[in-house]
Amino acid sequence: MTTVVNLKTRAQATYSLDPVEAVQAAYIQFELKDFSTWSYEKRKAAMPVLVYGEHSVACGDWTATIKPS
Repeated sequence: MTTVVNLKTRAQATYSLDPVEAVQAAYIQFELKDFSTWSYEKRKAAMPVLVYGEHSVACGDWTATIKPS
């Protein structure tokens, strides 16, 4: 399970996805208002670039922790 947090609003969403896919899903759902999960692969191409930190990944204001391996 991955919890994604909006750094601007502090809203949270939990997904049974890896952190990268969870951040992308949160961005698509809450920023683009698209809950059509079957169309996400097409949407990912038009998304902002993912930003990777040492222990996190972000897309827009949405971020998730990447657990160290």
